[in-house]
Amino acid sequence: MNLAENLRQVRAEIAAACAAARRDINEVTLVAATKYVGAATVRELSALGVRDFGENRVEDGMNKINALADMPPARWHFIGHLQRNKVKKILGDAARPAFTVIHSVEAPELLATLERHADSRKVDLEILLEVNLGGEASKNGLPLTLDAVLPLARSATACRRWRLTGLMGMAPLHTDNETARPFFRRLAELRDRLQDALGQSLPQLSMGMSHDFTGAILEGATLVRVGSRLFQ
Repeated sequence: MNLAENLRQVRAEIAAACAAARRDINEVTLVAATKYVGAATVRELSALGVRDFGENRVEDGMNKINALADMPPARWHFIGHLQRNKVKKILGDAARPAFTVIHSVEAPELLATLERHADSRKVDLEILLEVNLGGEASKNGLPLTLDAVLPLARSATACRRWRLTGLMGMAPLHTDNETARPFFRRLAELRDRLQDALGQSLPQLSMGMSHDFTGAILEGATLVRVGSRLFQ
């Protein structure tokens, strides 16, 4: 694995997609999805300038965060399915926050649990609502409709300890940059309608992974979650 070269190539593809979409490259954040690598690899990525890391599993993520406490400041994103009984673990506290961006909020019960623990531990969060772009039974997330997303979004905007900043979604299995684009486009359109309904800005669109992140950028992604392309 040549991590530096892989990162250079991914960054180059992000830059090319931004140029093709006539977007400022600073609008797109690379979130290194580090589920399958250890703390040493995360440290190496940090030395190469990566500051955003995404984890799918609570215990693995917390172990890395604790092992890398001496690393330059990083922003940790929780990008997997979050169970309510794991919420307390992932927040840390105001003196030493752990995950501060949660991409996968999809239910009122989870929202209430997040609010309770974030408030008691005085942790400020950024959250995104997860949407099931392809309606797949194997994936979590809200249906891709305004009626399905708006009630939870309204509840989220009423909470004190976080900011609702946007939506997250994954394209269906077996799509690529081109075939995934209509799904990403629909998520961007839903975000725009949701902004209008709420009367507030939702700047973040977390969409695009190793196999389709350039297509996601062309459709407006601001957070791309890239794992295997970095570690192959």
